[in-house]
Amino acid sequence: MKDRRTAMAMVSPTVVIVALVFVYPLLVSLWTSFQYKVLSQPDLNRFYGLGNYQWLWKEPRFWDAFSRSIVFLVFTVALSIAVGMLVALLLDHYCSHWPWLKALYLVPMVVTPVVVALPAGEYHVKASNPAFSQALEFDLSVAAGGVMSNAPATGGRTSWSRRAHGTPSTASSTGCTGTTS
Repeated sequence: MKDRRTAMAMVSPTVVIVALVFVYPLLVSLWTSFQYKVLSQPDLNRFYGLGNYQWLWKEPRFWDAFSRSIVFLVFTVALSIAVGMLVALLLDHYCSHWPWLKALYLVPMVVTPVVVALPAGEYHVKASNPAFSQALEFDLSVAAGGVMSNAPATGGRTSWSRRAHGTPSTASSTGCTGTTS
């Protein structure tokens, strides 16, 4: 009995996350499908019941899109299974004495999530710590030989920085218009 409780305690966080990430949006989508909503006129929103489904059943554009999606699904799944099986059989038959070659086919599945996650991680670091972000950009500009610049695109004018720090501007000599601070 204690092992069962321990197992339930270990599985329950995953069940909660799956419920929050998958089941809740599914239920909200189902509830929304029973609503009549006009985003530009929220006062027209009301419960519509099966009216949306009755309208969808009669809509020719829906059936056209649905049939194209089914055809695409059937052929894509069939083709993917056939090509995958063919590659697996060929690898097993011809490359059985080179196991590293079989592992080489797994590299795209391992590398792709990492490559996709890198920009998201960099954005999170920049958004959460501006000081670190500035230091990182400075290091990158120095590493690039000073090619990268943190200054905004001003066409070579530097009056934007002088105004921000209260230094007299050279607006007339740089072609900028406006008043100085």
